[in-house]
Amino acid sequence: MKKTLIIQKFGGTSLSTLTRIKRVAKKIATSLQNSNVVVVVSAMGGSTNDTILKCNAFGTVSNNLQMQAYDVALSSCETLSAAMLAMALNQQQKKAITLQGWQVAIKTTEDYNNAKIIAVDTNKLISLLQQGIVPIVTGFQGITNNNIVTTLGRGGSDTTAVAIAAALQANVCEIYTDVQGVFSADPRLVKSAQHIDVITHEMMLDIAQSGAKVLDSKSIKISEKYKVPLRILHSHKNAEQWTNIIETKTKNKRMENPEALCVILKNDIVSYSVHLDNFDVVTKLFVKLKSIALTNLEIDAQCFICKFDAPITSKTQIDRSIKTFAKKYESISDFAQITIIGWYLDNHTFCNKVIVILKNLQITPQKFTIETRKIRITVPLAKANSVTKKLHQELIEKGNKKIDT
Repeated sequence: MKKTLIIQKFGGTSLSTLTRIKRVAKKIATSLQNSNVVVVVSAMGGSTNDTILKCNAFGTVSNNLQMQAYDVALSSCETLSAAMLAMALNQQQKKAITLQGWQVAIKTTEDYNNAKIIAVDTNKLISLLQQGIVPIVTGFQGITNNNIVTTLGRGGSDTTAVAIAAALQANVCEIYTDVQGVFSADPRLVKSAQHIDVITHEMMLDIAQSGAKVLDSKSIKISEKYKVPLRILHSHKNAEQWTNIIETKTKNKRMENPEALCVILKNDIVSYSVHLDNFDVVTKLFVKLKSIALTNLEIDAQCFICKFDAPITSKTQIDRSIKTFAKKYESISDFAQITIIGWYLDNHTFCNKVIVILKNLQITPQKFTIETRKIRITVPLAKANSVTKKLHQELIEKGNKKIDT
């Protein structure tokens, strides 16, 4: 009987200590009993942030030569974790070899710090699998056609794993992390958060883009495009719960009844209002900011005023970029973005219910935007946790009953 092919990706928390690395090696060894396995790894927990701090000692990364060096420095973190895991597997008498992104080779664009994957060469991977050797691939890394090392941006190891799964036509891509799949809210904040067993690509993409850190949004797009079966599991707990991410094959059976699936909290948001000279300048600004996760984007094409939210961690970079293009701008900090995700949320009765919840909490949102599958609310940071808990309680725990349309 032909063995199945599994791509297993392990995140930084899974590999943060030697004990955890050995535990991961045992998990892989168990999988090898019935399957061929390609492993993709992130950096050991905390090592990427440490490297960034060291790089920042040399000033702002502002030109291509600096960015190339910066990518080489960051890519070293995944190389270390891959080597350690390969040694742990070899210690268990399982043949394993470390492959860096350039050795595979994972070809990318030249967008340093945020490169896009163009192609994955599978020849080396297939050869190793045929020899019974487990390839331990460094996630997050790539190489250009000019043989320059690149990195894929935050969450890039997820993207590496799904891209390899697509290229090899794997049976499944398993993403091991520090949670048992997807929940209706962050279970660390909302103790009554409900586990979601199965979710579609489109809903998972909404969750990722709203700030949940379970899975990188680029990996979801690749998974959907190439129909890669995805599974999110806990790296160290028993595999009693996980979430399968599947393609949407049938129309929603909810008809037009609104239903909330989850409530996502994204802390530390900065709200911007930028005044520009013309639409051409608008385009140039957003090309400059393309690596930053901007949300709630609004453009007044008559007055050339752009409004958007962004992570507080990107404020310095955004401010510097805006000053190059803008006549003036305003930014307001100490806000959080709460996103309700579900079906038919633009229903007037459902929207009114959300407004009543906010009113009872004496919350006046900075922003309130409504879409069919999303309602985004920007609230003061100090109130964000309590608002998230209340929305989850009323809309998911008590809610999800038929609402008149």
